[in-house]
Amino acid sequence: MMPGRYLPALISFLFVTLLTACELQLPVLNVEVAKNPLSITSGEGTFTIRNTADNNSNLKWFIETTADWLRVSQREGEILAGGLTQIRLGLKANLGVGSYEGNLTVNGQDVLPITINVKADVIGCANLQTLSRPITPAYQEGLEYVPNQVLIRYREGLSTQASIQADLSKRYDLTLIETRGQMSVMHTDDPVMMAQKLSQEPNILYAQPNYYLHTLANPNDSLYSEQWHLSQFGLPQAWDKIDVLQQRSQESVVVAVIDSGVDIVHEDLLDNMLAGCDFFDSDSDPKSPTDPHGTHVSGIIAATTNNAKGVAGVAGNANVMILPLKIFDDSGRTATSEVAANAIRWAAGLFVEGFNSNPTPAQILNLSVGRPGDDEILNEAIADAAAAGVLVFAASGNYGKNNGIFSPANAPEAIAVGSVDSDLGRSSFSNYDNTGTKTVDLVAPGGTLLSGKPSRCTNTGQPFYIVSTFPNNNYACLSGTSMATPFVSGVAALVWSQNRTWTADQVKDRLYRSTRLDSNWDASEYGKGVICADKALGADSLCGQ
Repeated sequence: MMPGRYLPALISFLFVTLLTACELQLPVLNVEVAKNPLSITSGEGTFTIRNTADNNSNLKWFIETTADWLRVSQREGEILAGGLTQIRLGLKANLGVGSYEGNLTVNGQDVLPITINVKADVIGCANLQTLSRPITPAYQEGLEYVPNQVLIRYREGLSTQASIQADLSKRYDLTLIETRGQMSVMHTDDPVMMAQKLSQEPNILYAQPNYYLHTLANPNDSLYSEQWHLSQFGLPQAWDKIDVLQQRSQESVVVAVIDSGVDIVHEDLLDNMLAGCDFFDSDSDPKSPTDPHGTHVSGIIAATTNNAKGVAGVAGNANVMILPLKIFDDSGRTATSEVAANAIRWAAGLFVEGFNSNPTPAQILNLSVGRPGDDEILNEAIADAAAAGVLVFAASGNYGKNNGIFSPANAPEAIAVGSVDSDLGRSSFSNYDNTGTKTVDLVAPGGTLLSGKPSRCTNTGQPFYIVSTFPNNNYACLSGTSMATPFVSGVAALVWSQNRTWTADQVKDRLYRSTRLDSNWDASEYGKGVICADKALGADSLCGQ
């Protein structure tokens, strides 16, 4: 089994066989399977734990697995007598054709053997035969870019690119690290100075350092499940306009979360999750073992609604799926322009050298990441995605700066999202710009940042943070433009799910006409206004009330 290649969007004819609990002589635990082997058509299947007790006793259970290629949707719980819980199984590593065996341990001692028969190769997003990745040094505090790396974008259609590359290497004492299509990564002692020199070369479109990106949330670890950002910004009224039958008859709206990684088996996300990709490590496992940011963002967009668990996502009751794309290292601290640009293009269904084609291209990209300043490689990638008919939403940044919209939100084709609090005031951290160069386009609820952070998501009844999903079936609170951006992405997904024949421009136009902009609000801070979900879905607006 080749390491580093993981679960694809569609796996053909996988089967799971589980031994029933009665064979294991368990008095109240029954693992039910169909008489025939259970067919897994999307890399996942289900089995059921039932409490068969005939009295009022409860069944507490937890699950472990000894198979490193198997993932489990829910690892512990409690079932009343006569009740049941469904558990979803899925593959988390690349498997070739063959039979694979592992075990589930229930209640710490009861072993349930599992056999998975793979009828066709499982191919992940990374094409390991052609892919090479330079080692990206871990982020160091205070650095703006990867040390000793300059990115060079050649002009289109150069048949002599290799000779030009060799000439540049000789004249500027550069060492080639990697080439992908029209882009090269070169080693240099001074990336900023070298980028300035190379940008003057006639055969080079642009050159720049390989900038570090950052997630844009302000953390608070406490959990308090009051979702003020839904009720005060029109979601209940918007949901009333969702035609569930119509949703099921149409293909899904796909939202790519380009972030630190997502817990793809979270109990509140699993049903709305596609197979993703890790662009930092160049494999098909988009889960971060430590950083919660991407999981939190995903929950704001599409945590499952009406499942009696956790939180409700903005688009969690529509036919909306999350495509999780990891661009950070496992710590959630190191990400670069080059990696993010690859993820943006791949998410939009465009060719990226070294990666298999994306079987589920996104209509919407969510980028709750960024850095101060401009970034030409991200601008170009976003322009390519927009030309492919994709909407790109990006966070304006958390420095509270005027004249300071972060990249990639300052890309011409990106929709820059700022943050407001529960009173519709600009969040103190939310960047804006009154120079007319690039201001925020829309604002949405992202909470606020207080000195001496409150111990809960609310303080004396006033909400300050956004509660959403955290890894390992947890829920917690964050604030930031990182949280406002997925709110807008979720509303856009709702609009598109109800109007599947619309273009990206039509959806964007609906969003821009579905805002609240009071006369005393500065447009440089609010853009076209506060997004109102109810108005966007055609309901009477109660936004901000």
